[in-house]
Amino acid sequence: MGPLAARSGGGQRRQIPVGQVLIFLRWAAWLYRVVLRDRDYVTINLDESPVERCIARRRGWALQEERGARCPLHEGISTRESRSHVTLVSCISSLPELQPALPQMLIARDRGLNRREKEMLRAALRPVEWLPEQGGWVTAANIDLVLGRLRARVTEAIGPVELVLALDCATQRLGVAALRSMARHKFIVLLIPARQ
Repeated sequence: MGPLAARSGGGQRRQIPVGQVLIFLRWAAWLYRVVLRDRDYVTINLDESPVERCIARRRGWALQEERGARCPLHEGISTRESRSHVTLVSCISSLPELQPALPQMLIARDRGLNRREKEMLRAALRPVEWLPEQGGWVTAANIDLVLGRLRARVTEAIGPVELVLALDCATQRLGVAALRSMARHKFIVLLIPARQ
């Protein structure tokens, strides 16, 4: 099978092996047509994105004195200033009526937040939920908390239903503890292969 061409973020072409895509699509088709054929189910895609602080851009040039001489210096914003140490765990449902009830979880590394940011996170209204003291991203240690919240919100909204959880193959989701947690919360897991 030949590779499929795709553009990466930088505009460069990269190759996606068609064979791997077909294997994944066949597996997903088998899951939905055979395993879930006569069952009542909802598919939920769970994905993570880092959150950055919104800060006003500095513009222009600044004059800075260095050893008595004035030097023009372009003032930029460092990653330390823009990093918020918060990850948004988004839950997206195949059932439109369920979407407003799904939690959109913010996992924070509390040491990286100032008092005002913590107050804003505490005051967030549903479906946004803050999970404090969790290190700033999803790990094998806190995935059980994330999955438990997701299962509870779905059961609260539409009652008991089978959930197909579509996830990318991040390492924190492939450990034994994470897979046991998914089984304990009764998720049918569809892992989306990672890029090479």
